[in-house]
Amino acid sequence: MVENSVNGLENVVVKITWICDAQDGDFQASASGYVPLEAYLGMPFIPFDELTEATVWEWAEKKIDKRMIEDGLIAVIDAQKHPRYVYLPTPWNQS
Repeated sequence: MVENSVNGLENVVVKITWICDAQDGDFQASASGYVPLEAYLGMPFIPFDELTEATVWEWAEKKIDKRMIEDGLIAVIDAQKHPRYVYLPTPWNQS
């Protein structure tokens, strides 16, 4: 998300939205969120049209717990592979 003007600067990134997808065979999981950014005093401003994916990832990775997100997705996929509860057809409706 970009704010039009902050302290005389134009097109300032104020929030990064992220999505993390995981897949293991036919099993999939996804997580998403956002990282709010504050203006860092003393850091050089990078104009929006000069940003690189690497720079934005560097900002985001300072604020998110990547290991926790990945562990959560692994747990979701594991639960899909080995469900605790299953739905079984009733014995009286089986042919």
